[in-house]
Amino acid sequence: MQKTTPYYYQQTYERELSAIITEITTYNKKPAVILDQTICYPEGGGQPGDIGKLGNVSILDTVKDSTGQILHVLSDEPQEGVGEQVRITIDWEHRYDYMQQHTAQHLLSGTLYRLFTLDTVSVHLGHDSLSIEVDTQELSTQDIDTLEQEVNQILSHNIAVTAQELSLDEAQKLGLRRSIKVDGDVRIVRI
Repeated sequence: MQKTTPYYYQQTYERELSAIITEITTYNKKPAVILDQTICYPEGGGQPGDIGKLGNVSILDTVKDSTGQILHVLSDEPQEGVGEQVRITIDWEHRYDYMQQHTAQHLLSGTLYRLFTLDTVSVHLGHDSLSIEVDTQELSTQDIDTLEQEVNQILSHNIAVTAQELSLDEAQKLGLRRSIKVDGDVRIVRI
C-alpha cells in the first residue's frame, strides 16, 4: 500500500492542496480517506490532528492508524471516489494556534532543561491551555520568573524556527536532551 506523502513537513504554512484519494475506509465508525499526499498534520506528540475540508465535506480529525497510515476522518462520505482528485483546505486558525503552542512548548522545555536540568515528562496542547509536566515536584516562584524572563528574552530576538531531517545516526551524535523515540529518519526542529 502506498503511504501518504506528509507534505505538511515541507510546506508548514500551506493552507490548501490538491490530492488523489487512494482509499476510502472508516475510523471509529466514521468515514475516512487516505490520500496520496496531505497538508493535514495527524494527531501526535501532544498536538491534535488538523481539521478542515475535503472538497465540501468536513475533516473532523487527522490521525495515524496502527500501520502509520494517515487517515482523514470525515463528517460524511466523500463526494469523490478512489482515484479522483480532491481539494484539501485546513482550518488555519486551528492549525496556527497549535503550531504556536507546540513551538512554545519546545522553547519552554528546552529552556527548563538548560537552566534547571529538568526533563519534560508529558505535554498537553489544548483549546484553552498548554500544560507541561516536568520531573520535579515543585518550581519556586523565583525559578518560574527566571524561566519567563529567559524565554521572553529569546522571543525578543525573533529567532527563526528551522527543521531538517537527519538519519538516526546523525541525530544521535547531536547530544539531544531527550532520547530519540523513532526508527529511521529524525526530524530536528531548531529554535
